[in-house]
Amino acid sequence: MPKRHLTILCDADGPLNYWQARYAMSEARKEIVAQSYDIHALRYTAAVELLLAGCSDDLIAAVTGQSEAMVRHYTRHVRQKARATEAQERRR
Repeated sequence: MPKRHLTILCDADGPLNYWQARYAMSEARKEIVAQSYDIHALRYTAAVELLLAGCSDDLIAAVTGQSEAMVRHYTRHVRQKARATEAQERRR
């Protein structure tokens, strides 16, 4: 099967599978006392922070490994807040 994704996490034997990455993240979260933050929360946070930094949906998708539709879903509340703020400023 052809390789379809960039490998980001690996060990001496090669790329980590899902369960190995999950375990590594779990151990790291325990070490820094951040058990309430799971992998999905980290992806969500990355998407929001990249949006706030001015990145396009395409760039965010490249970093998070999501589709642009999922990027828009993860960042919808930030976009809504920005639109509401802009609307309120236009009223003045």
